[in-house]
Amino acid sequence: MQVQQLEKERKDLQLKSKMLIKRYDHIERAYRKTEIDRLLKEYENQQKHDKENFELKCKADLENSKLQYEKDMEIKSRLKIMHADYLSYKSGIMNKREEAFKIKKAEMDKKLEDAKKKRIDEYKFLRLEQEKKEKEEATKNAEIESNVI
Repeated sequence: MQVQQLEKERKDLQLKSKMLIKRYDHIERAYRKTEIDRLLKEYENQQKHDKENFELKCKADLENSKLQYEKDMEIKSRLKIMHADYLSYKSGIMNKREEAFKIKKAEMDKKLEDAKKKRIDEYKFLRLEQEKKEKEEATKNAEIESNVI
């Protein structure tokens, strides 16, 4: 008897759950049908809003670009006035640097020539001393040979 009662309760629960699932499915379908129109309207509104924002941003960017261009042209005209002064100042500095470079180069060339002459003189001096030693050794060897004979 208890088994039958439990079996009956189980069947009732299954039936109730099936009915609830059907009811929930029906409600969900109804929501979807009504929401489709609402979602399409929201999508169109969002597109319209995005397009307006894009156009406003483009206009603002264009205005900012024009203002920046005008500022740049004003700066260019002011700098153009100073350009001749800049070139004369630059050439003056370059001439001074070139003269200083030439002076330093001449000094370095002179030092280099002096160092070369000094090394050549040292080499000649050492070579002469070496030749003197060789001659002295040759004369000593000749005297020793003449004494031996």
